Amino acid sequence: MLHVLRETPQIGTSAVRVLIVPAIVAGAVAQAKRGNVQLKDYVDTKSRGLVLRVRGGSASWLAKTKQRTKKFGSPPKMGIREARRIVPRILASFLNEPARPQAPSGWRWAELSSEYRKYIAGPKLKRGVVRAPSRNTVDDVALAFARPQLASWSSRPISELTVDDLDEAAASLRKKVSYAQAAKLVAYVKAAFGWGLQNRRRECGLKVLPPGFAEYVLPDPDGDEISVITARRRPTANPEFTVEHLGQVLARHEDFCRGRTGRNKISPGVRWGLWWNALTVSRSGAAMLLESRNILWSDPHVEDGWGLAWWIADVVKARREFWLPTPPLGLHILRSAARDWRTAINREHGIGHVSKWAFPSTRRCGRNPDNLDVVTTGDSLGNHLANMRGKRQGGHRDLLADLPRFSVHTFRGTVASFLMNDVKLPPDAASALLGHTLPGDADPRIAQISRTTDRFYNHAQRIPLKAMAMKVWSEALLKSYYDAGGIFPE
Repeated sequence: MLHVLRETPQIGTSAVRVLIVPAIVAGAVAQAKRGNVQLKDYVDTKSRGLVLRVRGGSASWLAKTKQRTKKFGSPPKMGIREARRIVPRILASFLNEPARPQAPSGWRWAELSSEYRKYIAGPKLKRGVVRAPSRNTVDDVALAFARPQLASWSSRPISELTVDDLDEAAASLRKKVSYAQAAKLVAYVKAAFGWGLQNRRRECGLKVLPPGFAEYVLPDPDGDEISVITARRRPTANPEFTVEHLGQVLARHEDFCRGRTGRNKISPGVRWGLWWNALTVSRSGAAMLLESRNILWSDPHVEDGWGLAWWIADVVKARREFWLPTPPLGLHILRSAARDWRTAINREHGIGHVSKWAFPSTRRCGRNPDNLDVVTTGDSLGNHLANMRGKRQGGHRDLLADLPRFSVHTFRGTVASFLMNDVKLPPDAASALLGHTLPGDADPRIAQISRTTDRFYNHAQRIPLKAMAMKVWSEALLKSYYDAGGIFPE
C-alpha cells in the first residue's frame, strides 16, 4: 500500500515523501529498468536521511542531508531493513568529515534544457516581425532532450559538461536509433548552450561554451547509414507526376478504402485527409492541423457555395496565418470527414466524444497519455500510401506501381506546375495558393491590421488570387479523377 504524505519538490529533482515499503522499491526498480529519464527521489518518512533514488537506468539507496549525499547500495540486492540499519551510521560519519567545497554555481542540464524548451515554445521577433513557434521544432527538441543518452546529464552543472560527453551521447543514439536523430540531438544541445550563453549568461553560469562545442559536428555517416538514409528518403518534387496521375491515385484510393472492412477499415481522417491534401496542396503536417472552429462554411467574398479555411500561425511553416478559399468539393470533404468520424467514434468508443480537429483520429489516446484528442497526422497519409503499395500488413500487390514515384508532398509540385502552365492565371497565383511568401506579405503594418478589413483580406491574404487558382485546380482535379474512372466520393 502506498503511503504518500506530501510531495516536496527538491532542486533538480522530482521528490516525494513516502513510507518506503516493498511495493515502492519494486516500482522504483521497474522504473530504472525502463530507463526513467527524470531524476526521482523517494524520501523515507521512517528513517531520517534515507532516500531511494531512480535516475537513468539505476535505482540507489542514498544517505542525504542538506549538505551531503552518499550512495551506499542498490535495491533489490540491499533491502529496506538493511538500508535503514546503515543510514544512521553514514549520517554520523558526515559530522566527522571536512566540509566539501561548494558546488559550482549556475544551472544544471535539467534547468538549461527546461528553459530552452520554454524559449523554443514561445514567439520570436525576426526582422521586426513576430513569428509564432514551430510545433514540429518544439516536438523535436522535446524528443531529443528526453533521450536516455542525456539522462545522466540531468543533475550535472552545465559548466562541467564537455564535448566528450556530447560525443558519447551522440554516438550511442546513432548506434541505437539513427544517424538523423543523433544529428538532431547534437544540433539542439549546441543550440541550447548557445542560447544560454547569449541570453541567460548570469543565471546559467556559463562564461564561454565548453571547449570544442562550437566546432563539434557528428562524424559523417558510413556506407550502411547512407543506405538507410537513402531508403527512408521520401520523394518530393517529381515533374513527371501530373494532375492526371493524381486523379488515378485518388480513384485507386477510393477503391482501396471501399475494399477495407472491419479492423482493416481505413479511418475517416486518412480517407478524407488524402483528398484534403490533394485539393489544398498544403504541407501534409499543416493540412491535418486544421481546427473545426477555423472553417467558414459560407464566404460572401467569393462564389456561392464557397467557404474559407484558415490555419493559425504556429502550424504554418512561414509562421503566418494562412487563409484558403474553399470550393464546394472542399466543404464536402470537411463535412464528410466530420460525419464519418462521428459514426466511427460512436461505434468504437460510445457517444459523447468531441474533437477540435477537422480530421481527428479515431484513437482516443495518443503517445502522450494526456492527449485525449488525437489528430490524424501527415505521417498517417504516408503510411496509407505505403499500405496501398503493399508495404504493410496484407501482402497485396502494389496498387501504385505503374505511377511515377511520389509522396504526399509531391502534390505541391504538381499543382505548381499545372497552375504556372495556365496562361489565363496571373504568374503569382500558384505561389499564393501554395502559401509561398510574396512581396508585401511580410509587411508588419499589414499584419497589424484587423483581419476583418477588406485590405487585410484582399492584400495580405490575397484571397481573390487564391480563389482564381483554387477554382482552376479543383475543377482539374475532379476531371482527372473522373477520367480515371472515379465516382464522386460520398
